Amino acid sequence: MGSGGRSSSQLDPMQQLPQQQQHEQQQPTDLLRLPPFQPFLQPDFNAAEFTSHVLASSRTSAQQQAEELRAGVRQLEAALSSHVLSHHQELMQHTRRLADTEHSLQDVVLSVSSLQASVKRIRAEIEGPYQQARVKTHQLSNMHAAAELLRHLTQRLKLVQKLRQQLATEPALLDLAKAAKLLTDVNSISKEADLAGLAAAEADGTFLQAAAAQIQDQAQVTP
Repeated sequence: MGSGGRSSSQLDPMQQLPQQQQHEQQQPTDLLRLPPFQPFLQPDFNAAEFTSHVLASSRTSAQQQAEELRAGVRQLEAALSSHVLSHHQELMQHTRRLADTEHSLQDVVLSVSSLQASVKRIRAEIEGPYQQARVKTHQLSNMHAAAELLRHLTQRLKLVQKLRQQLATEPALLDLAKAAKLLTDVNSISKEADLAGLAAAEADGTFLQAAAAQIQDQAQVTP
């Protein structure tokens, strides 16, 4: 499931994102187990494959999927912030204790073994909260990537639809400047975001090539 979506089970977690807002105050370990966040935790997560699967399997629009992702991002950001804040005093205390222990280690040679054991124990206590924060940051990064991809894809689809409508008019009524601007905007979005592998974007490839040729030909015959 880490490749970005290979089974229909990944769709349900996406659609559950807005319904999980009541979990924002739960413990970090509980939040990590929530189905909506599991795909983004996989080491081989691929934003493009995940987005393609969601769009192909969902009955909702790309814009609605993007909003659901943004809701999940906000939820994870809130949980991450709450996790860091809730462990702030604990981490600070452990850090001070570690600094004091290491300082004592330099002054009390006879207690080296005991002090080293204390340092290892404190470091082990710090490791837990740190690993949870690192995992949440990884999830958040993947969710941001998927949300941005959906945002660019949504914008591109809207522009392509407008371009289709523009080119469907009679040649005498064609607003050539507007059509050229729409085509330029579509190409700009394709440069801003890597939409390769997204069926929704690749499906317009033939039309866009024909549109570019039509606009160029029309420009040559227009006085």
